[in-house]
Amino acid sequence: MKNLLFVIIIGVIILIPGCNSTPVPVEFSKACELQNDGKYLEVTGYLDNIGDLYCSGKQGGNMTCPLSFKKDLNIEIDINKSITNELNPAEIFSTNVLLGDSANSLKKKEYKNFKKEDMEFIGNDNSIISIKDKVKITGKVRVMSDTNIDKKPYISCIVYVDKIEKQ
Repeated sequence: MKNLLFVIIIGVIILIPGCNSTPVPVEFSKACELQNDGKYLEVTGYLDNIGDLYCSGKQGGNMTCPLSFKKDLNIEIDINKSITNELNPAEIFSTNVLLGDSANSLKKKEYKNFKKEDMEFIGNDNSIISIKDKVKITGKVRVMSDTNIDKKPYISCIVYVDKIEKQ
């Protein structure tokens, strides 16, 4: 019994720091700085998609969709630069968004003859958000420094979104 109580107390101590705390608001251009790796941030911009929509998930688990997040609505995404890791993370970076019918997700629906203009999101307040709406996303950011195939250094950045709010 004492061992069980000890295990429970240690588990709680380990889990408490891992819980999402108050997000740190950050300027878009600073979200993907290496010192932000692992932090819980909020940043404002525009969700977008390059090409087809490929969502995935664990068997029986939640489906998530990789989407782009842009500083400005008018920024065009060059898919070739995306493939070769030449995107500027001060203007555009990756996100991972839940696919579903609940708050803070990409609205689950049939995307036959896919057009990104058809994409809709469900906001934190359950409102419908279009792909052209400015949003504030909140989530944990992962930032890595690496080199591409041409040995050019680049920053890879992704925010695992758990909150979407229309601005």
